[in-house]
Amino acid sequence: MSHYFQKRSRVIQLCLVFTLLIGYTIAPNNRIEAAATATSKKPTATIASNIQAILYDAQLVTQEQGKLASFTIAIQNDSSASLQLLDYWAKIKSKSGKTYPTKLKEADKTKVTAPSKGTTYLTYYASVDKDSKLADLSIDLIKWDFSSANYERTLGTLNASGTGATASYGVKEMLFGANKLKGQVKQYTLYQDSQYGYLTIDYSLENLSLSSVDLTSVNYFAQIDGGSVFAFDKNTSNITLKARETKMITLSVAIPLKNLSSKFSLVLSTAEEQSKTNLPIGVFDLPALKPTVAVKPNVTKALYLGGNTLNITAGDSFVSLAANHEQLSTQFVLENTSSTKLPLPALEFYLKTKEGYLYPLTRDSDAEVVLLPKIKQSIQLSGQIPNSGILKTSEIVVFYKNGGEDSKSSFLSNFAVAVKTQTGEQSSAVAQYSGYEVRQESIQRTPNDLADLIVAEFTFKNTTAQAKSKLLLSGHFIIDGVKVDPSKSTIVVLDDVTTIGPGQSYKVVAYTEVPYTQVTSKIEFVMFETDKDKKNEKQIHVFYVDSPTQAKQLGSNEAYQITSLGKRAEVKFVKSALYKGASSDFFYAEVEYTNKERRAINPAQLAGYVQNQTDSIIGLTFSEFKEKVMPNGKVVLSAWTKVPRNFEKDKISFYFGEAFKLGNDAGSAVIKPVFTDYVLKEIEVAKNLKNIEFMNNVLDIKSTVAIVQASDGFAIDSVKLSFNYDLTPNTDSDRAYAEEHKIIVEFVDNDYKQMTFSKELSLGKDNLKDELVVGKNLKKEFLFQNDIVNHKNDYGKGYTINVYDSFQGFKTLIASQNMQWGIVNE
Repeated sequence: MSHYFQKRSRVIQLCLVFTLLIGYTIAPNNRIEAAATATSKKPTATIASNIQAILYDAQLVTQEQGKLASFTIAIQNDSSASLQLLDYWAKIKSKSGKTYPTKLKEADKTKVTAPSKGTTYLTYYASVDKDSKLADLSIDLIKWDFSSANYERTLGTLNASGTGATASYGVKEMLFGANKLKGQVKQYTLYQDSQYGYLTIDYSLENLSLSSVDLTSVNYFAQIDGGSVFAFDKNTSNITLKARETKMITLSVAIPLKNLSSKFSLVLSTAEEQSKTNLPIGVFDLPALKPTVAVKPNVTKALYLGGNTLNITAGDSFVSLAANHEQLSTQFVLENTSSTKLPLPALEFYLKTKEGYLYPLTRDSDAEVVLLPKIKQSIQLSGQIPNSGILKTSEIVVFYKNGGEDSKSSFLSNFAVAVKTQTGEQSSAVAQYSGYEVRQESIQRTPNDLADLIVAEFTFKNTTAQAKSKLLLSGHFIIDGVKVDPSKSTIVVLDDVTTIGPGQSYKVVAYTEVPYTQVTSKIEFVMFETDKDKKNEKQIHVFYVDSPTQAKQLGSNEAYQITSLGKRAEVKFVKSALYKGASSDFFYAEVEYTNKERRAINPAQLAGYVQNQTDSIIGLTFSEFKEKVMPNGKVVLSAWTKVPRNFEKDKISFYFGEAFKLGNDAGSAVIKPVFTDYVLKEIEVAKNLKNIEFMNNVLDIKSTVAIVQASDGFAIDSVKLSFNYDLTPNTDSDRAYAEEHKIIVEFVDNDYKQMTFSKELSLGKDNLKDELVVGKNLKKEFLFQNDIVNHKNDYGKGYTINVYDSFQGFKTLIASQNMQWGIVNE
């Protein structure tokens, strides 16, 4: 029997070498001071003569798998001999006595002793019950004793207390590897749009150690007390602190509005690869989150950017009328408070309306700006705005982009707008007539083929307690004092209704045609009620504005609203691109149409055009979706046109809006268009064939093989290309597409460029030769014949597979990957 226990003891000790604890050790002359004094302040247990275990820290955090408790124990060895840690273990348990499977931090498994006159730190963690509280948890310190039941002898218990979190804006000392850090939340900023709150935290970290520390592995999370967890974006991916150095780290995260009223904590953690968990380093309570109050004009705000402090002050703003658009101009003063010069940070400025719409403000000069220490420097900003009336309830918001074009922006601060002068404000006229309030919504000038249209929009609201029939209307325009022939003016009812109930409205438009070369200033419309024969007319009102209402610029997150009864919808700009063609280019744009009616409807027809910086205009063709769209259903509509090669393309504005039919089958025109600026950029070409967007799907091409072979079994004359693919629905797979796109797969021999072949594939259901279907690990195989193959001797440069997005006979390269002959390329 004794032989059995001796053998069993050796086996158990061997296993412990590979699986048990062991933490890092602080040498006697570098012992962390807090550990030396913690005996009287923190829970302590004696585990051997002159050796104590002290509860250095305890945390309880929420993760995807549930709640995670962590206990860091300081083994303070004041004896004259090292302590063999293989003889000890620890278990996390609850007040009720429930014991949780306890693991040791991976980095702590490499030490087997606690040296004499030193302090060794061990971190244990366990997944605990979802309703657990830190104060209800403790950790038992155990020694392996084969004379005891279960071979375990409990040496002591260390009880946790409180929540483990540092109070709002409080300072906490933390253990990170072999280093000691001091952290503190300095300030936060928050702004909201219709869906999210954008939280930015300035977090201070000080290295208290005598050696540098790399913080790249630290992760940051915003944690709701007992609930969801949101990952922060860091403003730098490589943060190193020198000995005794302090840096400010800017963290940003988007949080759904429904969660903003919750209690939040900032959690610092590192990943444990084997257990797939994030082990907390420190937890910091945040104050109740509220939108940041805008900084007043001429008041300085300190911003922390990449370890530097920048003082920023917003000056006065003014509004002017430029190129028939209202423009906001403003000035910001920047001061670099560091001791070295800095390039101008990648700051982004926007005017934010009370609805959350964003309008960009850009620098008036592209000249390089260098911020010298302690010297104030001004930058001038300007940008188009819908109208100056919104400025009373708007503010200027500042973001910081660090890490290139694809990096996310961090919200830094918001500033109140102080307008010194306002020009160009417009007002609409209102008339009361026969139980209706008639309101002029707009008078606009919009391009239409070789001429322009003057379009006036009106709303008729029933102000009585009874239903009313629609008025039969006529009228004419007066342009710069000259009456336009009434026969040249047409009135169209937009809403498909028969009678108008109390409080309800309907819309009409009146339009006339003018040469596109004609300059107009004052436009009036004289409106009449008439009969079927137009013999008896009664004047309703004369509506006028001094100049046409300008098209509204959409904010980056703003939707165009169609409010016509029976056609109510939201239209969001999705994307645009310029496809290259043999003799001309091809402008293409997509918008997402959402039905806001309570019934399934056919989408309202859209119309529009593109305009460049020289005011040249080209009309667009829009999709006509024939199927009905369910309530809140979505469909992606396309707009396109050929663009001459000599068309100036440095800046293109995309105008669109609801269409209405012109009389005499003259087509349709756009009413009250909105626009978004499209600055042409090279389409980014992916360097592999993964995650290719294809309509409502994501395409992955893999296991690609190309070989040469003989189609007749004798002479080599063809290239056989095969690959597997996955085609999976993306997150927007519930959207319908009005227009079909195709994928072109192109093979290019890198040794013989004339050996180029391509295959066009469309979305199908049966995985036919020319089809792609939704599924995984599906196979495609093509055979390309060419006499040049017979003469091919070089294979060293391999070949290239190009993938194009194809639409209406035009294509654009979206992915490309170089490959080698005769092997499986992933």
